[in-house]
Amino acid sequence: MWTPPKEGETVGRAQRRTMIASTIITAYSAVLFTIFGEWMGLAALSPKSALMVALLIWGAFVVPFVLLDRLYFRMGTRYALLQLVSWMFKISSAALIFSLRT
Repeated sequence: MWTPPKEGETVGRAQRRTMIASTIITAYSAVLFTIFGEWMGLAALSPKSALMVALLIWGAFVVPFVLLDRLYFRMGTRYALLQLVSWMFKISSAALIFSLRT
């Protein structure tokens, strides 16, 4: 996530602002995934079942959003593929760790 400097702002300050926003968003999504995992009972699932849940989450939420970004914002194909792969890795690793925590 990168944002250009605002008028009168240095590049370093813009980068710090971006990193702070990125950290807040990451922490928020981690808390939400933990709540979701408890609600869905991911800890009681086998690792294979947890990966299947991750695949369903990815297909239901990530794929449509990335495709819409690709269409509306004319995002590059390589960037869209990178987003798809990175989100699959993030969601599947989180679900797998969640299922192995017991």
